[in-house]
Amino acid sequence: MTTSIVGLTDIHKSCGPVEVLKGISLDVAPGEVICLIGPSGSGKNTLLRSINHLEKTNAGEIRVDGNLVGYRELNGRLFELSDKETSKSREDVGMVLQHFNLFPHMTVLENLIEAPLRVRKENKAEATSRAQTLLARVGLEEKADSYPEQLSGGQ
Repeated sequence: MTTSIVGLTDIHKSCGPVEVLKGISLDVAPGEVICLIGPSGSGKNTLLRSINHLEKTNAGEIRVDGNLVGYRELNGRLFELSDKETSKSREDVGMVLQHFNLFPHMTVLENLIEAPLRVRKENKAEATSRAQTLLARVGLEEKADSYPEQLSGGQ
């Protein structure tokens, strides 16, 4: 039995009177690639932001690598983590949305290694090697030295 790397159970989120997420459940296996497709305003970004607890949901449960996101369970009840604890848990989750916020003065490779170097204090050579492997995995190795303005929306 495969354990989900990301598991969403009955996620609900309202923005005022509008229910944006209506009981979303999803399991993503390690190494699995999924796409969220839908019209503008359908909740794709809200769902992704919820996985990092950048958006608080109204109901449901989100787990990343088996761990609750943004909450701690104690005696069958959920308690929201402090901002500091939530920030710490975000170190292992990254996401790039279609309207990405890359540093315009840095190359793609420099953008990719920024967090591992600053947040995790990783060795530059190791971070660079891993970033190059990831770029190759998605067919963008030739874009390593490109700047964000030189990329298409899909890249």
